[in-house]
Amino acid sequence: MDKKFMENFKSKIGKLKIDEKFFENLNEKIKGKEFYFSLGFFSIKLNLKKDVFYILSKKFENKKGEFFVEPEAYKSPIDNFKYKSGRPEFYSIDFIENGRKLIFYAYNFASMIDLKNTDKAFIAIGKTDAKTLSSEIENFLRVYSGLILPKFNSFLFHSSSVVIGKSAYVFFGLSGAGKSTIANIFKDEGFPVLSDDLNILIFKDGLKIMASPYLSEIDKAEEGIYPIKKFFYLKKDKKNYIEKISPLTQRAYIYSSLPVLNSIKFFQEEIFFTISNIIKLKEVEVLHFKKD
Repeated sequence: MDKKFMENFKSKIGKLKIDEKFFENLNEKIKGKEFYFSLGFFSIKLNLKKDVFYILSKKFENKKGEFFVEPEAYKSPIDNFKYKSGRPEFYSIDFIENGRKLIFYAYNFASMIDLKNTDKAFIAIGKTDAKTLSSEIENFLRVYSGLILPKFNSFLFHSSSVVIGKSAYVFFGLSGAGKSTIANIFKDEGFPVLSDDLNILIFKDGLKIMASPYLSEIDKAEEGIYPIKKFFYLKKDKKNYIEKISPLTQRAYIYSSLPVLNSIKFFQEEIFFTISNIIKLKEVEVLHFKKD
């Protein structure tokens, strides 16, 4: 990690003292353990060695041609970092240096990512319990996945997806629109369900989809990569019907469901190009459905 990068990070974080005893106790519980997060075209291996928490990612390619990101964990050299109270699921994103660098803040957790070199990520974690730590690591991985997947011509998509036959049907919409509800309805009928929260769109021989490791209400996602048959934007209504919409509206709906990237000015040109490619390959329709 270069010196200037570290200095920038130090200058942007607050002044809460890290509890050294906490690190000692935590290290005894987790040292030597490895955690893997697979995202299909790349995997994240978090090796929690003695004296946690400095993560420097590096990308490599194995003999099968698959790409991986391997964070290495060390004790943070930073004594202080910004603290924001709230639920373990709470987080916020700030930007520095004209939007080039992203700082991710969560409960007892801060990280910094250089958007021009997303292979590098730095994390500082403070005093917390195991449950909170797990939630914060997952929140970071969600954001980090959204930033690095485009390198593999893939994108996180806030959606649920169901496999019917050999194809996938993708359901998306605002929070509370019914993505998990739809997923559970199909699951109860015996259909395989991909993630009911975040899936991965893949531009390879057309447009395909696979589950991410990030789930909401279902316990396990269906494995595999499937060609997409239909996109449905969900709207709760008093009756069930499908509505055709304009290309402009299709673009707006897709934009709202590309997490992380749609909130970062640095990626706007890339994201609009991606949306154009999606609607060229598959039309988006609105599925109005009754709660029952």
